[in-house]
Amino acid sequence: MEHFIAHYLEPNKKGQSVREHLHEVSDAASIFAGKVGLPSMGQLMGLLHDFGKYSEAFQIYIRSAEGMLDPDAEPVDANELKGKIDHSTAGAQRIWGAPRGHHPASRLAMQAVALCIASHHSGLIDCISPSGEDKFSARMAKRSEKTHLKEALKVADQEILAEVDGLLHSLRWTEELQNQLERLFSDENSSEVREFYLGLLVRFLFSALIDADRLSAAGRSSTSDGQTMWDHLIQRLERHVSGIKPGNWVDELRSEVSLACREFASPLAQGRGLKPFKSRMSS
Repeated sequence: MEHFIAHYLEPNKKGQSVREHLHEVSDAASIFAGKVGLPSMGQLMGLLHDFGKYSEAFQIYIRSAEGMLDPDAEPVDANELKGKIDHSTAGAQRIWGAPRGHHPASRLAMQAVALCIASHHSGLIDCISPSGEDKFSARMAKRSEKTHLKEALKVADQEILAEVDGLLHSLRWTEELQNQLERLFSDENSSEVREFYLGLLVRFLFSALIDADRLSAAGRSSTSDGQTMWDHLIQRLERHVSGIKPGNWVDELRSEVSLACREFASPLAQGRGLKPFKSRMSS
């Protein structure tokens, strides 16, 4: 197919191409992830999150769902296929199958990005099941005829492929993660707490991808739209929160976390990186 559709945007059902959608999500996710010093990881997630939409199976489905299918094409039951055409695993497999190199954070960065991409329609998947099964590796080993990776690599826009390859070869994204982990772990000796920090960082990346994806799918490509409205709403929220009186030690701890987040917001926005939160109540 010459023109690959990612979404039909309301209210006029204008087709949003896969290339346009991937670029929009990449740009927004880079800005969002950049707040914690990981812009290149956000960019890479955005470029590959819907890579499987380059498949013929998805294109027939999306066109059938919106009544845009070529009259000469064989119809499909779009309701029956909804949610059943895998278009998220392909991008994750593209990352996970790339050469790992020798950078110390390479494998971890690849797993974090692949996990976020594979999970962006389901919520973060369990990498290991309660019974000990390696669910992540099983997902990455899913057959290409089911994930459409080989097909997508053949027909995807060359511009998208070139950007992905450039990022993978540059190693900027792995260096970003290494730098942030060094900041997070510098004053923490507990392996359990370090793992907790890492989990929070991956969840932040995941939320950056989800927010960027939903903005683009809603037809809002600019991340600055509505900034004045958000500034007003944030001020209202802060006034409300400041008037809440702590009733117990849990409330006091929550107040500390809220204040710490507010204090960290400005340095993060200026790209100065992360600093672990230390509660006064933990000493």
